[in-house]
Amino acid sequence: MSRSAVRLQPVTLRLQRVPGPLMPQIERALEIHGDPLRWAITGVESGEEPLLPGSVLLIEAVVLA
Repeated sequence: MSRSAVRLQPVTLRLQRVPGPLMPQIERALEIHGDPLRWAITGVESGEEPLLPGSVLLIEAVVLA
């Protein structure tokens, strides 16, 4: 892929947290959109405990698309 064909793309997504390591879950969700450069968890929608399985994570990222 030529350099001129690569572009930065902002991505916002909601990710349903499942049991297991968190980082691979986020990286898999972002890879659909491109090569993640950086990302952040900007919000959590949960019952009682944030970041536990069942929580919905709000992710903002920049990817190379």
